[in-house]
Amino acid sequence: MSVICEQQRQSSKAMDFAKRANKAKPNDMSKMVIARSYRAQGKTDDCVSWVNKVLKAKPNDGMGLAIKAGAFEDAGRIDDAESTLLPLIESVDGEVSKLSIPILDVHYERLVADPESEFPRLIEFLELDFDPSCYDFHNSKRTVRTLSYDQVNRPLYTTSSGLHINYESHIKDIAFPAYHPTSS
Repeated sequence: MSVICEQQRQSSKAMDFAKRANKAKPNDMSKMVIARSYRAQGKTDDCVSWVNKVLKAKPNDGMGLAIKAGAFEDAGRIDDAESTLLPLIESVDGEVSKLSIPILDVHYERLVADPESEFPRLIEFLELDFDPSCYDFHNSKRTVRTLSYDQVNRPLYTTSSGLHINYESHIKDIAFPAYHPTSS
């Protein structure tokens, strides 16, 4: 059985379970599972319909907005994805500006390109003592039990930097906020 067919079968099973659970006791989580299942099956309008049931009561629900935007993106409806996410981004930016805690802006591209400058900056921000073994994190013998196991067990790599260029033709009309990975 192909991976896609197996994913669709699992998605269908999850949707059946979520529909039964939602019928017994309607809740946001079961609605989101149903929406994600529809998204996995490529049924954008059905996905959006279920997400909208949650967003009606919670218009800034981050998970709901992300699922909805992802469904639009999967269907090639980039303008709809953008208009779904921009209010969330503005809301998050507004909430972050209200926080009275220090926030360090870390740019992935700069971090992987220049860890010798960025690691000490991170450690200093966290008010920790710098240890040169930070550069050798991938040699640690500690067990990592997360989905990022493979990544934390190898040195930093730059192969993900600049991959957005592959999608330029799809996103050329989106007005993203200014971002300059080489500026401070």
